[in-house]
Amino acid sequence: MSCPDSAAFDEHDNLWIATNGAELGFHDGLFTVPLNGAERGHVKQFLSMPKGAECGGPIITQDRILVAPQHPGETTGATAENPGSA
Repeated sequence: MSCPDSAAFDEHDNLWIATNGAELGFHDGLFTVPLNGAERGHVKQFLSMPKGAECGGPIITQDRILVAPQHPGETTGATAENPGSA
Protein backbone atom coordinates (compact mmCIF):
# COMPACT_ATOMS: atom_id res chain seq x y z
CA MET A 1 0.00 0.00 0.00
CA SER A 2 1.26 3.46 -0.88
CA CYS A 3 -0.05 7.03 -0.69
CA PRO A 4 -2.70 6.78 2.06
CA ASP A 5 -5.20 9.61 1.62
CA SER A 6 -8.14 9.12 3.97
CA ALA A 7 -9.11 6.74 6.75
CA ALA A 8 -12.09 5.49 8.74
CA PHE A 9 -12.74 3.06 11.57
CA ASP A 10 -15.57 0.54 11.77
CA GLU A 11 -17.39 -0.85 14.80
CA HIS A 12 -15.27 -4.03 14.69
CA ASP A 13 -11.99 -2.19 15.41
CA ASN A 14 -10.76 -2.22 11.82
CA LEU A 15 -8.94 0.67 10.20
CA TRP A 16 -9.90 1.37 6.56
CA ILE A 17 -7.43 3.31 4.39
CA ALA A 18 -8.16 4.82 0.96
CA THR A 19 -5.22 5.62 -1.32
CA ASN A 20 -4.45 8.39 -3.83
CA GLY A 21 -1.32 7.63 -5.80
CA ALA A 22 -2.54 6.79 -9.30
CA GLU A 23 0.09 9.02 -10.87
CA LEU A 24 2.63 6.43 -9.69
CA GLY A 25 1.21 3.95 -12.21
CA PHE A 26 -0.68 1.50 -10.00
CA HIS A 27 -4.35 1.11 -9.16
CA ASP A 28 -5.46 2.84 -5.98
CA GLY A 29 -7.72 1.01 -3.59
CA LEU A 30 -9.31 0.56 -0.21
CA PHE A 31 -7.36 -1.38 2.39
CA THR A 32 -8.35 -2.76 5.79
CA VAL A 33 -6.18 -3.29 8.86
CA PRO A 34 -7.53 -5.20 11.87
CA LEU A 35 -6.51 -3.55 15.12
CA ASN A 36 -7.16 -6.62 17.31
CA GLY A 37 -6.91 -10.40 17.11
CA ALA A 38 -4.61 -12.76 15.24
CA GLU A 39 -4.62 -10.60 12.08
CA ARG A 40 -3.78 -7.39 13.98
CA GLY A 41 -1.75 -5.05 11.79
CA HIS A 42 -2.04 -7.26 8.68
CA VAL A 43 -2.93 -5.00 5.72
CA LYS A 44 -5.39 -6.47 3.19
CA GLN A 45 -6.68 -4.89 -0.01
CA PHE A 46 -10.49 -4.82 -0.06
CA LEU A 47 -11.06 -3.27 -3.50
CA SER A 48 -9.23 -1.68 -6.42
CA MET A 49 -10.09 1.50 -8.32
CA PRO A 50 -10.19 1.87 -12.12
CA LYS A 51 -6.97 3.03 -13.77
CA GLY A 52 -6.27 6.68 -13.00
CA ALA A 53 -8.85 6.95 -10.20
CA GLU A 54 -8.28 7.66 -6.54
CA CYS A 55 -10.41 6.07 -3.83
CA GLY A 56 -12.58 8.82 -2.33
CA GLY A 57 -14.26 8.32 1.01
CA PRO A 58 -14.58 5.85 2.63
CA ILE A 59 -17.79 5.79 4.62
CA ILE A 60 -18.17 2.63 6.69
CA THR A 61 -21.47 1.59 8.31
CA GLN A 62 -22.62 -1.61 9.98
CA ASP A 63 -23.63 -3.22 6.68
CA ARG A 64 -22.23 -0.99 3.91
CA ILE A 65 -19.00 0.43 2.57
CA LEU A 66 -19.24 3.50 0.35
CA VAL A 67 -16.38 4.84 -1.74
CA ALA A 68 -16.29 7.34 -4.59
CA PRO A 69 -13.96 6.57 -7.51
CA GLN A 70 -12.65 10.02 -8.40
CA HIS A 71 -11.55 10.95 -11.94
CA PRO A 72 -11.24 7.42 -13.44
CA GLY A 73 -9.24 7.33 -16.65
CA GLU A 74 -7.32 10.51 -15.83
CA THR A 75 -4.02 9.38 -17.28
CA THR A 76 -1.39 11.04 -19.42
CA GLY A 77 -2.46 11.08 -23.07
CA ALA A 78 -6.06 10.02 -22.42
CA THR A 79 -8.61 11.49 -24.84
CA ALA A 80 -12.16 10.66 -25.93
CA GLU A 81 -10.68 8.71 -28.84
CA ASN A 82 -7.98 7.09 -26.67
CA PRO A 83 -9.56 6.55 -23.22
CA GLY A 84 -7.28 5.85 -20.29
CA SER A 85 -9.62 3.40 -18.56
CA ALA A 86 -11.10 1.31 -21.36
